[in-house]
Amino acid sequence: TAEQCPWLSLEALSTEPTVLTVMWRNEEETYSKERARVRLVPGRAIHNIRLDRFDSWTGKITGLRLQWPADEEPVEMEFRRLSLGMSPAGPARLEIVSAGTDRYLVSAGEPVRFTARVRNAGGEVLEPQRLQLRDTGVADGVHVLETPQLEPATETEVSTVLTVTGPKLELSAPGEDPPRAVMVTVAPALDADMSTARGAVVTESCAKISTGTMRLRAPAHPGREHYGPLVVEVLRDGRQWQRVGVLPACGALATGADVHEELPWGKVAESTAPGSQASLIFTAVRQAADGTLWTSTADYRLVEETDRIVMTHTLRCDRDGSLYRYDGPALRVGDGTFGKAKYEALFPGLEYLAAHEVSSSDRDILPPGDLRAVTDPRRICIPTMAITSPDHDLVALLWDNEQRWSEDHDQPAAVFASPNLVESGDPRLGPSAFTVERSGNNHLLGLFAPSIPDFLDENGLRSREPVVLETGKSITLQSILLVRSEAEVLDAVTEWLKWSKPGPIGDPPKSLREHYALSLRGFEEILYTPGKGWASVKGWDPSPSPATAEAYLYLAEQLQRPELRQTAIERIGQHRDISLALHLGDVSGAVRNTRSAGFNALKRREPDGNWVFHPTEKTASLGEAGDTNVGMAAGHVRQILYCAAQSADPELLKEGLQGLEWIRQWRVPRGAQVWEIPLHAPDILASSHCCEAFLWGYRLTGDESYLEDAVYWARTGLPFVYFWQTPTKGLEPMRGGTIPIFGATFYVGSWYGRLVQWCGLEYAASLLNLAPYDDSHDWRTIARDITVSGWRQQQEKEGYQGLYPDSWSMLTGDISWGLMLGPLRLVRNQLALDGYHPEGDTRLFRRGDALVALLGPGQFEEVSAGVPGDGSRITDLPNGRFDLEFRHRFRNHSDCYVALVGATNPGEVKIDGVLAGRVTDLDTVEQGWMWSPSMPGVIMRLHSSAKAPVSVQVSGLNPRPAVVHQTRWTFDADPEGWTAENDLAAFEIRNGALVCVPTGGDPFLTVRLAGLDAKKLARVRIRYRTRQNGSMQLFWSPPTGYSAELSVHVPLQGNGEWRTAEVDLSAVPGWQGTIVGFRIDPPSGGMEIDEVEFLGGANIP
Repeated sequence: TAEQCPWLSLEALSTEPTVLTVMWRNEEETYSKERARVRLVPGRAIHNIRLDRFDSWTGKITGLRLQWPADEEPVEMEFRRLSLGMSPAGPARLEIVSAGTDRYLVSAGEPVRFTARVRNAGGEVLEPQRLQLRDTGVADGVHVLETPQLEPATETEVSTVLTVTGPKLELSAPGEDPPRAVMVTVAPALDADMSTARGAVVTESCAKISTGTMRLRAPAHPGREHYGPLVVEVLRDGRQWQRVGVLPACGALATGADVHEELPWGKVAESTAPGSQASLIFTAVRQAADGTLWTSTADYRLVEETDRIVMTHTLRCDRDGSLYRYDGPALRVGDGTFGKAKYEALFPGLEYLAAHEVSSSDRDILPPGDLRAVTDPRRICIPTMAITSPDHDLVALLWDNEQRWSEDHDQPAAVFASPNLVESGDPRLGPSAFTVERSGNNHLLGLFAPSIPDFLDENGLRSREPVVLETGKSITLQSILLVRSEAEVLDAVTEWLKWSKPGPIGDPPKSLREHYALSLRGFEEILYTPGKGWASVKGWDPSPSPATAEAYLYLAEQLQRPELRQTAIERIGQHRDISLALHLGDVSGAVRNTRSAGFNALKRREPDGNWVFHPTEKTASLGEAGDTNVGMAAGHVRQILYCAAQSADPELLKEGLQGLEWIRQWRVPRGAQVWEIPLHAPDILASSHCCEAFLWGYRLTGDESYLEDAVYWARTGLPFVYFWQTPTKGLEPMRGGTIPIFGATFYVGSWYGRLVQWCGLEYAASLLNLAPYDDSHDWRTIARDITVSGWRQQQEKEGYQGLYPDSWSMLTGDISWGLMLGPLRLVRNQLALDGYHPEGDTRLFRRGDALVALLGPGQFEEVSAGVPGDGSRITDLPNGRFDLEFRHRFRNHSDCYVALVGATNPGEVKIDGVLAGRVTDLDTVEQGWMWSPSMPGVIMRLHSSAKAPVSVQVSGLNPRPAVVHQTRWTFDADPEGWTAENDLAAFEIRNGALVCVPTGGDPFLTVRLAGLDAKKLARVRIRYRTRQNGSMQLFWSPPTGYSAELSVHVPLQGNGEWRTAEVDLSAVPGWQGTIVGFRIDPPSGGMEIDEVEFLGGANIP
């Protein structure tokens, strides 16, 4: 058991430096999400790891897993002994874990803090030790750091403050050989300079290039021959300059396998090119051990935009030379100011970090996928990386991933570390790391050559073999430095799209008719099972699919196969959602089901208002029970608000808006796929759900802040979308392709660089819905790119025809033949792009809290209720009865249905100027209307043989009142929320009583209730008066709506005297749960009602 074995001791020898990772397995045969690591170097054998510091080291341990990377050279391991026990093994031994200064750039004469983290790697107590820190720039520059006594396998930090002359510090410890080297860049201090003038200038004290809102300044060195490094500054509030980063003036160069030399300064000149923007050009020359002269030139140039500087780094040599790496921009964000802290960080396709998170984390993926410091360029969705400071200053690097860094090679390597693990001795970098360290108290953003995979392995920091640069040729790296105050990381994505201007993606590989025909083959030949329905994935269980049936209606038109419409009708039967019902009928039932679906989604919320993770046995490793993030709520809140709109239900709206307020505490999209994905993994599906939820919030309320939130969440999905295209054969779907998450399925199935287009297609559908309301981005074109990529993934291979893969690797080109998806969302997105509106159109109106929704397939035009606004977002209705006019355009078929949900019985309906008849069954007429008390509202059947727009005028409408928060009505002055819904004259209040005069054969009045508890209030008392004997019928409505089963008949005495009818509903089947509506059907002769009151049941005090 774990409690008996808190220590793992192993004696192991490796042929090369490497990192050993240890995981353990529990009784459920599941390996731990937590893991221990130890750095192995040749010559050291005994290592002790304390395992009881991990929460998952508990109970019965059934297995261990040991793994190590071997990216560059094979690493052989010799395990001499491995033991689990109560105590560690071997003698005490001091080991330096990491070392560095608190900043990369140190001003001459300025004190700097040096910190070393040390460990007792042995099995006995380590007595205090003395470490020597030597400044190599001075003969007697030795400082002593003393460690405290250390228990076995424990760590501590020791530090000292010193004045550094640079450029190298060496840390020595007993038993450590050679000493640990830490590089420091020392330069003269910059003078204060408050100028905001635009331009480039070189003075005796510094070289400066400024846009007016951001600038680079390089201090002059003694003799004023060299200037550098460059300090990056941003203008705050129009008056104060703030340092936000540092970068070496001329990049860096590695001409030997173990040497990586920064080029922090160089000679500088102002650009004199006529007609060009101002620039500074820095030049540094280095002579390699073989005599080759290397010249690095860095051109920093202004452009029209005031938040950026264009950078061009170029390397040449005087003879054919060999090198292992050339760095262009190597930006240390936060150096000397906010350090490791940040507000957010973003590297599209790889990292989306909140303030407390670090890059290359193992939280959402197990090793080796956790290390993502230098990644294959084909994993990068958008070539930009960004950091925002705690004060919301943005520093970002933008580049063209398709740029050629030499005549024959493109796609330069990118390095991203937040904080800077690359230069702070992270053991995972193993044998690829250089032998020196620098300050890790910053965030590293950079570009270098050569590239992955031709020359480097992922996370390699230098080429496997030297690269030859011929005389007369060059290596060139181009990028943009973007800096602005009061910004966010997503601004880097927006600006990259504006700058890059990705060209048209082109058309799908086939004509749309051919793609539709291929899709139909997939539906018919692979996914459909007679009598059961369609599967969404090949091999999965089929079920009735209203959305697929609706797709058949459109395919009937697109493929000119009218028989498909009848096929859909026969197969789907009565399984109709609201979208399909607007095509085929049974709208009232669909609205009731939609309202019920909204309340069912609300049940996922906790009693305290939170939305949390409830793991199953299978998903227990993906997060802690009760943990939460935005993905736990977003999909449900979206559903609640959609249902509120479709059913015109104010209660659902109120609950949905509360859900939006809960979502507002989050900024990073996560956790929408917790059936297999770690709870906290960044997730494009969460972006889609949040965007849709806030868009419905905006449409239902008109609150502009909800639209701003919808746009924000739409932007959070962009880092998951590829906006560039590699020329590699087999990766044609890259442009417009989408990765689902930044992480892995159950921590092992990596999704970095792997398309999962169904997630992107859902996101694209959200963008198409957002596009009419926001033009901050070209949402429609982005949605089309995603859809075209989906068509490019559609397969023709027999047995898979019409389907597309669940995943497609952008590194190897392999696809998931074992998991092939149906083309439904592809078809729906394409129809939406072509103006068919497969999700229909919804227009929304209100008076007070009461809602009215106009629903139809296709599209509404020229909608007017006699007030400004067309209902595309909530439109306030005039007082009193109102008229509604609209034109309805439907291109798919000659017949369809339109509904006015939440409206009272109208005075009349005209269709194309002709008075339409009221009917009780719309299936019996070509055109007409009916009143649906159970919806409640008006349902119209429209017909247009030429598929021309149909004009409709509905007059004499009123919104159904919103819910009332009372259980007793006395009608002293007004109806108090009761509505004459059907076949009743307008209410009259006479002597404090409600007068109900029938005008037809089905009179009734209703009231909407604010969630009456059937257990607590199980009696109803009605004081009435009527002139003749008869009966009234009482109905009640749960959230699912009224039905005949939920009613009771009550006899009435009709002698014209006031009587009281009291009904105990506690024994009536169906009086249970929450009651949201109550209805009274008076006798045909009418009645007066003096009072209605709900009371406790017979046995309830």
